[in-house]
Amino acid sequence: KLEGYDKQLDDLIVPTDSTYDHVPNNTGHGFARGVEAFAQRRPSPEARLWGWASYSYGVTREASPDDPSHPRDFDQRHTLNLVSGLRLGGGWSLESRWGYGSGFPWTPVAVDERNAPRRDAQGQVVWGPTNSRRFRHYSRLDLRVAWDDGDAARDDGGVALQLYFEAVNALGRRNVYDDYWDD
Repeated sequence: KLEGYDKQLDDLIVPTDSTYDHVPNNTGHGFARGVEAFAQRRPSPEARLWGWASYSYGVTREASPDDPSHPRDFDQRHTLNLVSGLRLGGGWSLESRWGYGSGFPWTPVAVDERNAPRRDAQGQVVWGPTNSRRFRHYSRLDLRVAWDDGDAARDDGGVALQLYFEAVNALGRRNVYDDYWDD
């Protein structure tokens, strides 16, 4: 399956000043466009191997009268997910999920020649260009060993049983999702 999208964004809410007393208005505009691909091998009684893969490439930008065009907060250009499973027999299976996402944008604090934060006349931190930097990419591998008693559709009112051991983020990668300025 392959899909594309192109959406114009109008009347986006934007702040009108740089203080903590934001007075929003609807003068922002932007767009979101990209493509998404999905492929799947469905589980079946005959197939030991199953899984799916998805990839998306997207660009989202916004602008306002006081802020030039820049990436939107959730502008993640590349996203890839791979999920697979292998039936071993006797109710046992091995399963995996790997997810990758390119870095989200973030806004740096403006610094002076000594690399110290710049401040305005009121002492507030001055921010650099909106969303002009990107976090490192996100990557996570999850692994699972599972056992299923095979009675998922019991007619006698009994309970189906599934046991599993799962390693979330099996490679132990430290993924940064957000950053906060603490003055």
